[in-house]
Amino acid sequence: MARGDQVEVAAVGAHDAGGGAPMARDSIFRVASMGPVPAPVIREFWRYAADA
Repeated sequence: MARGDQVEVAAVGAHDAGGGAPMARDSIFRVASMGPVPAPVIREFWRYAADA
C-alpha cells in the first residue's frame, strides 16, 4: 500500500496451501493469474520488491 512517499509492505499468507510456515517479507514465489495482468501492476510490484 502506498500513499505519497510512504509505502507499507506486509507479508500475508503461508508458504504452502496447508498453512505451514508463514510467508516472510523476503519470500520468493511465482505470481500466477487466471487472466492478463496489466504491465503497470507488474512494474509497481517489482519496484516495491526491489526497495524491500
